[in-house]
Amino acid sequence: MGDTSWLPGRDVSLEWTVTNSQRVTYSRPAVMKLTLELRGPYDSVTALKSGKAAPVVAQAAHTVDDSSAPPLSILSLPAGLPPGYYNLVQKTDFGGSNSAGVGKVVRIGP
Repeated sequence: MGDTSWLPGRDVSLEWTVTNSQRVTYSRPAVMKLTLELRGPYDSVTALKSGKAAPVVAQAAHTVDDSSAPPLSILSLPAGLPPGYYNLVQKTDFGGSNSAGVGKVVRIGP
């Protein structure tokens, strides 16, 4: 995705993508919860990566099963969001204490 810069007050569309090409057949669909959280602001990428927690400023969630098409999540960025660096956290909860997640740095502001 490269350098990602978003503007306050806008909606951001994010499409979930299946990365494992192997399908497993179960007697019933496996249910997953997909969540996005935008946390910040941070003054720099170094501060963001320091591990210090920041408040959640936008979030989206979907419950899907493995027979569903990947959903489109819409993050509504608050109009008064201060400029800076934010951590976009994507998490897939498979249930039974099994989950996977990843973070991405995004910049808010012109």
